[in-house]
Amino acid sequence: MRRTLARHTWGPAFLVPFLMAVMTSPDAGIRAESRASHESDGEIPEVTPGAPFTPFERAALKLWSRDIEMYRKFTWDPPEMQDEAAEFMRAVQLQFLPRPRGRDPRITSAMGEKLFEKGCRDPLVRSYYVLALLQEGALRSEAFITQVLKGFDEICYPEEARWVALYSALAVKSSVLFPSNPGNLSGDLVRVVTRRLCDPTLEPLMVRVVFFELRVVLGNSSAPENRTQVEPIYKGCMAVKEKMDPWLQHMITAQYLIDEGWWMRGNRFAQYVSPAAWPIFHEKLVKAKGELLEALKLHPDWVEPAELMIGVAMTGETGDSADEWFEKAVALDPDSLHAYSSYLWALRPRWGGSVEEMYQLAIRAADYRKYDSRVPAFFLTAIEDVEEELHLAQNEVIYEDHPVWRMPGVYERACEILDGMIKHPSRQGEIVLYPTYEVLMTRKFCVACRAGRLQEARQIADQLGGKLSEPVLFTWYQQPARLIAEMYALTGKGAEKIKAARQMLEGVTPPYPNNVLEKAKQLFEEAYAADDHPQSRAYCTVWIRELEGLLAFNAGDWCPLRFDPGFTRWLIIGGVWTYEDENTAVVRANPSYPRTVIRPRASFPWPLEVEFDIQTHEHNHGVFLGLAVPRELNEEFAPTNDDRLGVALPDEIWVTVGKKPICLPSPLFRLNHLKVQLADGYAALWVNGTLMVEVRDPNFRPGPKFDVGALPQLFERSEKGWARLRNVRVRKFEPPKPGEVARAQDIGQAP
Repeated sequence: MRRTLARHTWGPAFLVPFLMAVMTSPDAGIRAESRASHESDGEIPEVTPGAPFTPFERAALKLWSRDIEMYRKFTWDPPEMQDEAAEFMRAVQLQFLPRPRGRDPRITSAMGEKLFEKGCRDPLVRSYYVLALLQEGALRSEAFITQVLKGFDEICYPEEARWVALYSALAVKSSVLFPSNPGNLSGDLVRVVTRRLCDPTLEPLMVRVVFFELRVVLGNSSAPENRTQVEPIYKGCMAVKEKMDPWLQHMITAQYLIDEGWWMRGNRFAQYVSPAAWPIFHEKLVKAKGELLEALKLHPDWVEPAELMIGVAMTGETGDSADEWFEKAVALDPDSLHAYSSYLWALRPRWGGSVEEMYQLAIRAADYRKYDSRVPAFFLTAIEDVEEELHLAQNEVIYEDHPVWRMPGVYERACEILDGMIKHPSRQGEIVLYPTYEVLMTRKFCVACRAGRLQEARQIADQLGGKLSEPVLFTWYQQPARLIAEMYALTGKGAEKIKAARQMLEGVTPPYPNNVLEKAKQLFEEAYAADDHPQSRAYCTVWIRELEGLLAFNAGDWCPLRFDPGFTRWLIIGGVWTYEDENTAVVRANPSYPRTVIRPRASFPWPLEVEFDIQTHEHNHGVFLGLAVPRELNEEFAPTNDDRLGVALPDEIWVTVGKKPICLPSPLFRLNHLKVQLADGYAALWVNGTLMVEVRDPNFRPGPKFDVGALPQLFERSEKGWARLRNVRVRKFEPPKPGEVARAQDIGQAP
């Protein structure tokens, strides 16, 4: 066995369900011939030139055609509406294939909306509409899913018809559904899932399709946030496994054992794992291996057992080689994106691999020039992961430089792949294979920006008429509006002056001298006058106003930290931030990161004081709202030692400075005005004009930056899950001397 560092690593990324990537893919959709879905011979017509359906895909469509057949049999919709509804359902199904295909998810969603305008209220059609919204990335309200589930109580559909609705409810991990009614939903899921698994009418390839579906339902049950949802489903599966197809028995048992092992071990580094957990972890994975080998015996040509074995072998607990299992998987299915992804994780340094090996896997994916497959584009994913590892090695969680993308040949190779996919016959015509032209061109734009090829990025943006794919942009960049404005500014007529101004500012250490600020401001003003492009002018305007604020700060006055649509002079640390006006921004939860905070890009010398107004939904109890000073990173690459000063609804003041927590009861409002004063050895928090906490600690040293917002996670995807930040401003601060009584300094609402 080659890998020897398996016990110094994290949890199993290989368990992340790839179906979720399909569900949120930004570009699949089609109006298919619905009549073919219920023909007696079950024939599925080809729809995409250059990419015929695989046997697996045909089996999936045949299985999913049962939903269309149930709809036609049980719906109350008038006959003239049924063909259109069947076309819509088929369009959504085609977007769920391993190689999704169609036109555009917006077109598919519009098909559903048109049906509703005509009066369709069928719960099965509405379930498919939820999936269409998920694929488009446009689902905003879980109340809609609740209505869909209730709709099945009105029409006498067979229980299996609820599968899509329950499936979609779990897929979005609805914060409305699960807390409000977890028992009923869980019970329904167990009943419907086990019924599907034990269906005696499943054809052989349909068995694989059911496992394909089940992966998104099971997910990674070792994760604490998923455990309570998934454990009842696992127990239900284990209770009826003898009634399943033998291959499914072994696969689901293996998945269960893998997740149980990781749950007992925990997903942290090995040094934090309890000694008692290691034997259990080892036992579970050894048993899982046995189940996977039995599954492979039953169907030696099916790739799924080998895909899972890559992750099992990675741990070092079974004596297997992840390398060998990867080769086995791609020999069975050269298009297996799951195999590439699992193996890439196994090659990370934390698992005994190296960034060099990760890079070589990226090259191997690029060399697989089969452009109706998603494997060549895996090159882009692997390069992103290589960059992540390089920055994590330097304890950098937030980074904006991209050295690997600027290496010779990397950008060119990415363009070769994307151009090959664009020109492939499967992406010509009205109905195309995912990703579409718009998505591929947007990826090319993002790669050009990563590589510093801004002029080429501008050509791509102009070629698309500015219509870049927003889901793709947000996948690659936290602040795409800022990226686009900066790209136009740095390729426009005032580019040289902008570069000179930025270089001048980067060449000094804060506090910035007035002469530098004034000269930089003049250069931005000249750049504004030279370039009439609106994006470039907006970018220059943000800089001019910030430089004016820094000059005010130097003079001892308040420096307002304003917002713009691209948050140009802010660094979004976590959350989805929306511009309201120059003084106001709203943040919503992002499920991928538990912090919803934002950080000024400008550096301000200490001591200083920060004022701001902050509010959230009145039922967001226990969520910290305030300011955090990031400290050093711990070994798990997460800033956990922040100094924090703020409030938590409904009635608590929270301060943690130098790891000394202080919690005080205090009446609060929905909108609260906070003032934080920070200096070496001193921290104070004022709330609504009153000094609440004053800390004097000679060991306290403020960090170089500060974050403002909400910690921990707001309610995800809920109407409650927001916080509003207003009127942020900073200025110099003279801390009170020892023994001196702290005093209010212009306390009140910021302008």
